[in-house]
Amino acid sequence: MNPRLPDIVLQVRGTRCRCKCFPYVFKSRWELKWAHFLEYQKQKGLICGWDYEPKPVFEFPVKRGCIDYLPDFVLYFSDKVWQYHEVKGFMDQRSRTKLKRMAKYHPKVYIRVVKRKDIQHIGKTLGLQIPGWENCP
Repeated sequence: MNPRLPDIVLQVRGTRCRCKCFPYVFKSRWELKWAHFLEYQKQKGLICGWDYEPKPVFEFPVKRGCIDYLPDFVLYFSDKVWQYHEVKGFMDQRSRTKLKRMAKYHPKVYIRVVKRKDIQHIGKTLGLQIPGWENCP
């Protein structure tokens, strides 16, 4: 670990991030920031909990292209109420296809797409109140 960055470790390949606060390796800094925000919501009692890249994977009955989907986060509001979140800094064609197929083949599953501007807005309004937010690159 880099002694100058005790809380965050950026892997050499890609933008994968890890923070000692969580047992996960996130695919992006946006996901890491969103995890800090969800943990803040959990501490405030707004959600019961959350998981990163929860199982099971949603499958699509197609032969080509995107055949499955794994959401970034699941939020638990109670034992029987939950919600999926997908963090997107940039919406590419593959991501659009997955979300369209989710809407078609799993219409009862709600997925909130968290965009870069949403995370930036939280950083401006709540960033100083969220533990670990200022340490995210």
